[in-house]
Amino acid sequence: MPQDASDGYERLTDIAEAAKNEGSELKHVLRDVYRNYSELGSDIHDYYEKNLKKLPETVGQTANDLYSFSQTFKEDANKFLESMMELSPPEKISGFNISNLFANSIFLLVIATFSRCIGSYVTAPVFGIIFLNVGAIILVVIVVPIIATYVYQNLKVRSLAEKRIACAGFIFLQSALIGFINQNDWLESVPFSVLTQIISSFSYPLILAHTDNRQKILGFVAGSSMIFHLAHGFFFSGMDGAFLTIAIMYTFLAICLIQYSIAFRCQTDFDMMLLTMQYVFLISVVRMFAFVSFGKEK
Repeated sequence: MPQDASDGYERLTDIAEAAKNEGSELKHVLRDVYRNYSELGSDIHDYYEKNLKKLPETVGQTANDLYSFSQTFKEDANKFLESMMELSPPEKISGFNISNLFANSIFLLVIATFSRCIGSYVTAPVFGIIFLNVGAIILVVIVVPIIATYVYQNLKVRSLAEKRIACAGFIFLQSALIGFINQNDWLESVPFSVLTQIISSFSYPLILAHTDNRQKILGFVAGSSMIFHLAHGFFFSGMDGAFLTIAIMYTFLAICLIQYSIAFRCQTDFDMMLLTMQYVFLISVVRMFAFVSFGKEK
């Protein structure tokens, strides 16, 4: 019994010592937790001071910037819509500038026509290795216009020769890419992409030489566009819903181009380059939109 009592006492002593050690370790753990919590609280406070505290101010500034941008965009959109709806007589253009309109239109259309043919039949296999239609569309609508805008604004393209060279290069590139998008379909697609530009570019200076009545000018452009496109469809492509949709949309684009040209006088000094590039792109998109809408492609 004494031995058992001694063993029991030792076990109690060990248990007490272990409990004491556990209590000491628990104190250390609690102390570490408190220290880490304090450090975490300090970090959270620093983050709040550096970031979250300024968040309302940043959000407010962003909201003001967005509001200012929306107001500017609204004003520009209203100005553009007003120019599209304007029916007052256009500004008088001299005979010399009218001849410049013809010369500029011929130059641009020749470049666009042949580069589309090259893109459709000659370079299409090369483009096909590099990218798909989506890549070509991105280049046409985003990359090339951005580069062109940079060239015109930052490199200060001023003289007529500089504008003609820059315009020819960008239109050649865009038209070749659009030719790739409509590859092996040049004979069918070129009347849309080129004929509409011919009508809008040539009918304006032609009728402007005889009258300054805006209604007559736009009516002549719209009538010429519909007559030529419907004649092309009747003799070559066939008359169906997709074709009629394309013809109507292209006629609308031709009217918008003339209204834009009258409002901003961009054709007289070759500054129609950016507009022409977007116009060529819209022609290609309208064509694809019509085919998708009617569920067929020629």
